[in-house]
Amino acid sequence: MLVLADALTRQGYAVLRYDKRGVGKSSGDYAAATTMDFISDARAAIAYLRSRPDIDGARLTLIGHSEGATIGALLAADDPTLAGVVMMAGFAEPGSLLVAEQIRRMDVANGKPPAEAAQTYGLNMKLLDAIATAKDQSQAEARVVKILAAANPAADEAEVHQTLLFARLPHDAVHPRL
Repeated sequence: MLVLADALTRQGYAVLRYDKRGVGKSSGDYAAATTMDFISDARAAIAYLRSRPDIDGARLTLIGHSEGATIGALLAADDPTLAGVVMMAGFAEPGSLLVAEQIRRMDVANGKPPAEAAQTYGLNMKLLDAIATAKDQSQAEARVVKILAAANPAADEAEVHQTLLFARLPHDAVHPRL
C-alpha cells in the first residue's frame, strides 16, 4: 500500500493511510474486532478528512484491499456523498466459503493429509452456516455445541472454545464476514 499511496501522492492526491487496530500506534485489539468495527474505523477516517479545510470532502474516494474492499462497498452503500470506491482483491465468494477454504489450504500447506483437510473444511462450512443462520447468539452457541459434539474425530477443547468465541460475536457483525 505504501507504493500505491506514494504514487497517488505524487499525482497530487491527498492520501490517508491508517494502521489496523493494535498495530503501530493504533490502539485496540485487531483479533477481537469485527467487520462492523472496521467500518466504524473507516467512517472515523472519512469524518477526519471531511473536517480538514485542505481536503475537498465532495471528492473522497475509498481504496480498500481484501476485507477493506468489502468495507468500502458497505460504506459507499450507506454514504452517497462518497465520490467512489476502488475495490482491490475483494471477496469473490461468500465469506464463509472463503474462511473455510483458507483453513483447508493452510492445513494442507502445514502437512495435513488432503482428505483430513477436506473433512475439516466440511465441518467448518457446517459450523459457519449454523452460526450465520442462527437467530441470535444463544442459538448460534447451541448449534456449535451440538455440531461439535457429533464431530468425528471429536473436537478438542481449544477448537470448541475458539468456535464458541466466533459464535459469540455480535450477530450483526458476523453476517458481513460470512
